[in-house]
Amino acid sequence: MKKILMLTLIFAYTININAQKVKDIKMKTSEDSLSYAFGISIANNLETQKVANLNPQAIGRSFQDYYNKEAKISVEDANKLIQNYFEKQEAEKHKKLLKKEKNSYQKTRKKRVL
Repeated sequence: MKKILMLTLIFAYTININAQKVKDIKMKTSEDSLSYAFGISIANNLETQKVANLNPQAIGRSFQDYYNKEAKISVEDANKLIQNYFEKQEAEKHKKLLKKEKNSYQKTRKKRVL
């Protein structure tokens, strides 16, 4: 959980967002390239975990706010929000699986009766 939050924060920093749009990133230094690579890796990780509908501006702003000691929420609250997101995602997955199993059971039962 903390790893995901940290990776998300790093991602936010690497995209270097200003108020409304992403600045064009120039790979002038090895740190620029590494930062961009972290962003790509983190975005891929989030996509793999089926995390969707994130606001890149909010991610970037949260990273800047954190390092400027102006975060709108605490790290603990951020962790809770992320944990709740993944718990909800798992509950939905479980609900779909149960529905699928129930439908399969009902079809099998009907076939036995006939």
